[in-house]
Amino acid sequence: MKNCSLVIILSLIIAVSACKKENRLESKLEGTWELRHLIGFVPPDRKGDRPPGNGDIYTFKGNNFERLMGGIIIDSGTFLVLNDISNYNEKLEFKIVFDGGKYDNTIPFQLVSGKLILHFGALASDGAIATYAKL
Repeated sequence: MKNCSLVIILSLIIAVSACKKENRLESKLEGTWELRHLIGFVPPDRKGDRPPGNGDIYTFKGNNFERLMGGIIIDSGTFLVLNDISNYNEKLEFKIVFDGGKYDNTIPFQLVSGKLILHFGALASDGAIATYAKL
């Protein structure tokens, strides 16, 4: 009986700590992010470094998002963060699930040194990696 209780308690602790980490990530996403670098399977004129003010922007507020290009909203809706391992380009622990917008999709991501790094597919085949800086 003690073993069963211990297993239940440990399971609850793990579940609660995973939810807290996802909530912390959602709060770290809060704000406006602008594209700074793009590599992979993309048009040649979009590859490489992007200057500040380029207009390729994600804005996260609460559980809502907007995607702007050149000052025009090209997508908006809700999002959530999932703890879900993917192995596109490297082992990534979290994904953003965009919902209700023009493009419903799930994108593995990293938050590293104040940068939002989105991984679109496998870089080795036809994927891309976009690095955004917080404004």
